[in-house]
Amino acid sequence: MAIAQSVASSKKILRNERISHGWFHHVLERHENLALRCGDNTAHSRMNAMNTETVKQYFDLLEDTLKVNGISSLALLKYTMSMKLGCH
Repeated sequence: MAIAQSVASSKKILRNERISHGWFHHVLERHENLALRCGDNTAHSRMNAMNTETVKQYFDLLEDTLKVNGISSLALLKYTMSMKLGCH
């Protein structure tokens, strides 16, 4: 509701008034394309997991795995591109 209050105030829809829950509910009823949403635990976990150190560790592990299995980065890149282009 804070965002709605801010927009209403900036557009001079409300003058020194607070948006009520009823007003907010009626706006949501009139505009079916609006919805209140909150992220699930998976989205929150993914967001927190994406940091520079985690990404670096992932690519270090990928590089080591490629080396151990004798796969060059170029070969992996060619394979990935062929799969994306449907040339498999």
